[in-house]
Amino acid sequence: MRKIEIDIRGPKVVGVGSRPFLFLNAINLGIGRFFASNATDGVVVRVDGDDADIDRYVELVRSAFPDHAEVDGIEVADYEGKVMEASLFLQLLQLEMIEICTSALLRRREQEPSSP
Repeated sequence: MRKIEIDIRGPKVVGVGSRPFLFLNAINLGIGRFFASNATDGVVVRVDGDDADIDRYVELVRSAFPDHAEVDGIEVADYEGKVMEASLFLQLLQLEMIEICTSALLRRREQEPSSP
């Protein structure tokens, strides 16, 4: 078992679906512990799993990006802390997406002309 932190930096890493993309690929590789958060200029990912799965995941992260992403650099380091269960991360991500969509819908509603 191995835990790592991946720091993905670039001008277009946040706001292009990086975290869902990274999560889906981790799940497809059988990684059961996952966390990702947006940073100022990128995304920080933490994964915990079998050595072989982690190695395959790092290869994937270095070679595949979401559409519209612009990545300048990727750094991988060992991680000593806890990494949450992937199912819990999925719930957090879903709640965050609901919040983002709700805010966007409310802004759009405010911009619509009111009926007389």
